[in-house]
Amino acid sequence: MKWNDVAILLLDPADGTIRECAKAWKARYGISRDRSFTVPIARTHRCAGEVLSNFQRLEPGSLSFSDLTTKLIVVSHGCPNGLFLGRTMLDAPDFANTLAAWGLTSVGLLAFRGCLLGKANFLDRLVPSLSYANIEVGWLLGYKREAISLGIDPGWLKTPRLPIDTQLNVKHEGCHHPMATERRKPPRVVAHEGIGFYDRLLREATQGRSKLPDEQRVKVVQGNRVVAPPNGSSPRYPAYLETLV
Repeated sequence: MKWNDVAILLLDPADGTIRECAKAWKARYGISRDRSFTVPIARTHRCAGEVLSNFQRLEPGSLSFSDLTTKLIVVSHGCPNGLFLGRTMLDAPDFANTLAAWGLTSVGLLAFRGCLLGKANFLDRLVPSLSYANIEVGWLLGYKREAISLGIDPGWLKTPRLPIDTQLNVKHEGCHHPMATERRKPPRVVAHEGIGFYDRLLREATQGRSKLPDEQRVKVVQGNRVVAPPNGSSPRYPAYLETLV
């Protein structure tokens, strides 16, 4: 499925793994600076207050350009109940209100690139929250398992490097295991995200050319507005059978 316009939100620029993942998605889709947004680096970081290069600062009205032909990629840490803006977890109503404050009124696809956001009912709860915030949305997509970033050399499909769990900064904070520091370092290039153990193994074995079926990897939820897939119905984005309110 191809979208006319793709934009990206980076919600934790101080986290090396999240930052590198956002850069990889930005490169994959060729997203320009005027469609790349981030919050300032947290005040606890040595670069506090700075905005990552090739990204724009998220401000009120930043997302007002978006419409039902736009795909919006959201890169953050995640858990079954919500996503993280820096170290603050936002549940469905919080995130909907945050998007509204940034000027979002409509979007074709909200694609979440963070762990576990498709595991429980966060996406389902987000649809009515977006409606309450007066935001139209066609589709929402989130990973069912933990996202494991696979570092791949420039050239896109070459030998994978050390897999980096995008949740390691949270789960292993303060860990004294000898590999803890090494595992928190992001790879030079992040080209693919394995969703769970077996998907990661399959991607590594095929150098990123194969992955598990969508039903094992992602959850796709229909939103509150009819958005026909640009290239027609597909298993991931089936045609609507009725108009949604």
